[in-house]
Amino acid sequence: MSEIDGVSLIVCCYNSTSRLPETIASLARQVVPAVIKWEVIIVDNASTDQTAEVAYAEATKHGERLPNFRLVREETPGLAFARERGVSEAKYEALIFCDDDNWLCESYVRTAHTFLKLNDKIGAIGGKGTIKSDVAVPDWFDKYSQFFACGSQGEGIEDVSGKRSYVFGAGMVLRKSALLQIKKMLPENLVSDRKSSSLSSAGDVEICLKLRICGWQLWYNDNLQFDHFMPSARLTAEYLLRLSKAISASGIRLNVYTYFLAGKEYTNSIWVRDFLFVVKRICESYVKSALSGTLDDKVILNMNIGALEGLMAQRRRFRADFQRVKRQIN
Repeated sequence: MSEIDGVSLIVCCYNSTSRLPETIASLARQVVPAVIKWEVIIVDNASTDQTAEVAYAEATKHGERLPNFRLVREETPGLAFARERGVSEAKYEALIFCDDDNWLCESYVRTAHTFLKLNDKIGAIGGKGTIKSDVAVPDWFDKYSQFFACGSQGEGIEDVSGKRSYVFGAGMVLRKSALLQIKKMLPENLVSDRKSSSLSSAGDVEICLKLRICGWQLWYNDNLQFDHFMPSARLTAEYLLRLSKAISASGIRLNVYTYFLAGKEYTNSIWVRDFLFVVKRICESYVKSALSGTLDDKVILNMNIGALEGLMAQRRRFRADFQRVKRQIN
């Protein structure tokens, strides 16, 4: 590895006082051989509550179980900025993005370090999230679990570069040198990531697409397991509809990368074709949703509306973005 051998575990937080104690406790339960150097970096992303105080108190409580614990503050709101700050602070080559509601299995750090070293072409590795909540999980959740970074992302242990465009940002393992490379080659981001209560997302998808463009592989390892805590507010049909719309809108904006990876030009005629197709799908799904009233049909309608919003947001810039990516890579 070009960077220092070891693992930097990065936890990004925004107003996380209620979530941090169990998350930090799961980090303290990590079983890591003495030969593996590792650190925990908590990034307080402009919180307005007692996140920093709680993080420090919980880390102090666990003492030696959390080596090289550091707490830093990133004033610019947004998950993407918090992660960038964490990466800039990280000492080691292997990185783990642990969300403030992720409870990692005790072998997570060890598995991430060992597996990343086995193949120097791996840019990112995804794990398997399992929902945990203090309320009953709704019947619809399993069908849409991927929206919530839960469930399997592959079969056992495998290269998923040809099967998926991304792996979950929650629990994602990354190679720092790969991140630094894509930051140098493709410095601009096409999508924003979560800010405060906003559901704008796809920052993890953009990272993974950039990695693939630069020749890195995406892998899944189901030994990387974590519990993903969901409060009741995130398990409502209303939240699912908002989330599905936001995911679709953000994903559409990344067409620039998907067309580049496919070796196709992203032209005005393709944008118009996609626009007309989405408008047609909205009309069809609106009628179907109105007639059936089912949650599934409402999700489809919202995803189509999100796709239209994404297309409209990129209509003045998609061509320039595509040409910029071509220039930067070539």
